[in-house]
Amino acid sequence: MRYIVILSVLITLVAGSGQLYAAEFGVRGGVNFSSIPSHQKIFIGSNGFANHYIEALTDSYVGFHFGVFTRFSIGDLFIQPELLYTESGQEMLFTTELIDEAPTEFKPFSPIYSHLTIPVTVGLYFGPLRVGAGPDFNILLGSTREHLDYLQNGDNISFNYRDALVGYQVLAGLSLGNLTLDFKYKGSLSNFGDQIRIGDESFEFHTRPRQFVISLGIIMF
Repeated sequence: MRYIVILSVLITLVAGSGQLYAAEFGVRGGVNFSSIPSHQKIFIGSNGFANHYIEALTDSYVGFHFGVFTRFSIGDLFIQPELLYTESGQEMLFTTELIDEAPTEFKPFSPIYSHLTIPVTVGLYFGPLRVGAGPDFNILLGSTREHLDYLQNGDNISFNYRDALVGYQVLAGLSLGNLTLDFKYKGSLSNFGDQIRIGDESFEFHTRPRQFVISLGIIMF
């Protein structure tokens, strides 16, 4: 929460500065290709007849985002704060390997995460091109699973996610009239989760999400 307060103060100071000769406001939306690296296979227990694992797939998850942005300019310098709703996810498998060497059973599921994201980019114009970087603040709004609620031995499964993440972003953009096209790479400076909890046992689940983002914006005024 303190990051939002600091960001709001900075935006207010910048917007009120008489040095800025240009300010724009617009809406934007697009797609994000997210990957949440983790151990390829996490052992989560055995019931005597089978070993159970959770396996993270390497394929990226295609999500989306939409929201508003502002852009303040002075000379070749710009500051671009955004307020976005973002949905991302990960493809995973619950794997059961039977001890008697019977065929392995796979149950796919997809944790999906919704975030309020506040990226702030500082950069330079090169004609119609923009290049910049800056912090990326994420607040977890909720998560869903399709729907691996219980293992075969009846133990409840839960993922302990962090409520807030701090990351970074690198931007390359193109402005064409009232249209603005941004390409971003986003990484995280915080672990997305602490652990997976199965019944009374916990298993480490330290991951740092990363995203490639394509975003189209329309400048309203």
